[in-house]
Amino acid sequence: LYAQKRANFGPFQDWWEACLIEELVLGYDLAEEWPSQITKKEFRACFERWTKMKGKVYPYQKNLPSREQIGRDINKYLPDIQESKINKDHSYKLPSLEKSREAWENHHKVKIEWERCK
Repeated sequence: LYAQKRANFGPFQDWWEACLIEELVLGYDLAEEWPSQITKKEFRACFERWTKMKGKVYPYQKNLPSREQIGRDINKYLPDIQESKINKDHSYKLPSLEKSREAWENHHKVKIEWERCK
């Protein structure tokens, strides 16, 4: 059933699942591990870099999703995400990798053996 869901993932879901598998926010050049906080601007830029690198676009849009859509998407998959500021920039306080993976599993009603995904 999860494989069927995965077949219908859009680029954001593909990217976020890849982040959870690789244990870092893909496209984030400033960290080699799971960040506890990232600006919203950088979060979107990471997604955009990964999307362009993979050549993916949302099937129902000509352009990448808006900031608001990315915010709705991440809140859907991380309902406990917190918002904060880094200096004056709006940012996300990301839950730990383990909690982020758990939220993904809960959303999709599946248990994933993450180590086997690599």
